[in-house]
Amino acid sequence: MAFWWKRAIVFAPLLASGSVLHFDEAGAKAKPISKVVDLLKEMSTRLDEDQNTDQDIFDKTKCWCSSNLDEKPKAIAAAKEQIAQLTSASAEAKATSERLAPEIRKMEQSLQDSKNTLDKAYSIRVQQMNAFKEDEASLMESIKQVGDAAEKLGVKAGAALLQVKPDVLAETVRKVLDTQASRLVNRLSHSDRVTLENFLQDPSALMKPEKANGFLQAGSEETPSTSDGIAGILQSMGDDFATDLQKELDEEKVNKKSYEELNAAKQVEISSTQASITAKTEQKAAAALSVAEGARDIKALQKTLAADEAFLKAVQGKCSGAEEEFAARQQARSEETGAISQAIEVLTSDEARDLAFLQEASTQH
Repeated sequence: MAFWWKRAIVFAPLLASGSVLHFDEAGAKAKPISKVVDLLKEMSTRLDEDQNTDQDIFDKTKCWCSSNLDEKPKAIAAAKEQIAQLTSASAEAKATSERLAPEIRKMEQSLQDSKNTLDKAYSIRVQQMNAFKEDEASLMESIKQVGDAAEKLGVKAGAALLQVKPDVLAETVRKVLDTQASRLVNRLSHSDRVTLENFLQDPSALMKPEKANGFLQAGSEETPSTSDGIAGILQSMGDDFATDLQKELDEEKVNKKSYEELNAAKQVEISSTQASITAKTEQKAAAALSVAEGARDIKALQKTLAADEAFLKAVQGKCSGAEEEFAARQQARSEETGAISQAIEVLTSDEARDLAFLQEASTQH
């Protein structure tokens, strides 16, 4: 009974192992026990080789798992931090862009207002210069005209008096009165107006001594000649015109200085505003670019993050039972090796040799 039990021990590992071994049937008939032992030893060797291969694969797998389980969580954490930073930076850039837009519009309006003010000031200045030039030319001409007329009217007698042409003088005086009417309206006294009107009505009276006393000089207690009275009025008018011209010159200097100061100040203001608009426009463009690049980078990071998280999950699933599976394979292989060793021990025992001898003897008979 013990013999058959031991034979079961010998052949059970062979049936359980599933290994393909080379079996020499003819040789087995000659030496059945030794052939079985050889097969068991070959099987044991292959189990050792499988163990070494499995150990090598396990070591590499363990290293791969360790590396990925250590590095991937760090990469995932870094990606999440980058996404958070980019999200914050993009929000800040968007807020900057939204803040700058109305500021730029306001500055552009201010710039246009400054240009409009400058254009209006220039238009006014042109009007002032034109008016000054017109008044200057008119006053200078009137000053010359009344001066020449007064000089001619100052001739007392003789051949020089005969050269005076009353009609020409009257026309000159009439031009001056017409040209400078607005200036003279409140300056000529009533008597002066009467004297000038009488002269303009009858210029030839200058050459008629019998009518000379008809022209009186305003404010005079004597009765001077007609020419003296008119000459005095014209001289006074010339003095007033000279005073007005000086006022025009002074006013022109003030207007010119005011415009130049306004123009200089506005040019500085326009230049400063334009520089600010350029700077803020560039800043707004940079903020918009940052928002666009941030959105692109966030999308790329989110894609990478999703892939890393999926990969980590797969690694965790693959590596979580790797050690247990390896330990189970080791245990099974160890048990198989132990069974083979036990079988070899049984087959090489004295009882097995006796059995082999008996089998061989019976075969010969």
